[in-house]
Amino acid sequence: MACMSKTIAACFTVLLSFVNPCVVGAQEKADRGAVSRFTSSETVHSDGLNEDREIRIHLPSDYHTSSKKYPSLYVLDGENSDRLNTAISAITYLSRVRKLPQMIVIGVFNTDRTRDMTPEKIEQRKGSGEGDAFLEFVVSELHPHVDSRYRTAPCRVLFGGSSAGTFTLYALFSEPESFTGYVASRPVLNSLVDYTWDADVIRRNAKRLFEDRPSLKGFLYIDYGETEDALHDPGSIHQLSDILESSAPRDFRWEIRAMAESGYRSAESLIDGLLAMFDGWYYSADSIYTNGFEGIDDHASMLSERFGYRITVGDLLVEADLLMFGHRFLEREKPQEAVKLFEYAVTMNPDSWGALHGLAEAHMKDGQEGLAAELYKRLLKLNPENEYAAEKLRQLE
Repeated sequence: MACMSKTIAACFTVLLSFVNPCVVGAQEKADRGAVSRFTSSETVHSDGLNEDREIRIHLPSDYHTSSKKYPSLYVLDGENSDRLNTAISAITYLSRVRKLPQMIVIGVFNTDRTRDMTPEKIEQRKGSGEGDAFLEFVVSELHPHVDSRYRTAPCRVLFGGSSAGTFTLYALFSEPESFTGYVASRPVLNSLVDYTWDADVIRRNAKRLFEDRPSLKGFLYIDYGETEDALHDPGSIHQLSDILESSAPRDFRWEIRAMAESGYRSAESLIDGLLAMFDGWYYSADSIYTNGFEGIDDHASMLSERFGYRITVGDLLVEADLLMFGHRFLEREKPQEAVKLFEYAVTMNPDSWGALHGLAEAHMKDGQEGLAAELYKRLLKLNPENEYAAEKLRQLE
């Protein structure tokens, strides 16, 4: 996992300029409130906080050509464009290699970070202690705003680091159904300075939650520096680990990882946390070639049971994957398996030239010339000047 994290992190510079050009220059565009096909800035008014809050929404690359629903990733400290772009790049890359689902990414901007990330008043930190109000905004105002405007699946992940990482834990132990997964990078539970709020808040809430909830589906990932500096002690992390070990329900999955290096590691934390949460999502190409469409359909059913919402083949394979594997089955002289993949691609995008063309070719190889002819007619309706489809239709007629 650590090796994979370093490899993926090394790809981010390329990804930012190549995989998704909409992310390029996001830091410079942020001040202008740029809107693109995949990334947009929005303002959400909060009655509870009595203020406007800025968010940035990034949509998957096939959002506008599909009817799928997508899990959502909420990134705290979203005004940090490097952090947000890293999150988008990680999702873009890891979903493209089928390690993770495609996700809608929501960057949540701060107005008063000290106020929002501290659920209890800290005497040395002016304005602190309004974390409950911020959590109420996220649950009661931000979630409905996002869900009413975008096709979201009932699977949300919250990601935060440092004080936002501690808030991520607070959200879990206070409102456990508000998210499906929680990724906390370097939460300040291990700080020895007197201006951070006491880790007892987290431990107390965790104990109370587990006493009240013998069953709780969800996932938590925490990482922390095993050795950092004189102001940090991992003892409080270890104590939380003991509570999880002794009291967490069996259906609640969690992982706490000590990292050898010190310092904040936003990219690697997010990658490691998401890969741990969605462990088992990946279905290899060899498995597809061996088990065909039914195999990956069964895998989607298994994931649906595991994650508690309906996951389909279209969530595991984007159109480009379906077309690629369909043509590979044609090369392997298995046209019936190719038909299943191309048919599924057509249901995802009925006007896709590649899917319709692939399905026509598969029917031809399977001896279904009448079905192939109907598909070439559909292709000509989409583009009357398509000479390839016209020639194929003439041959068939």
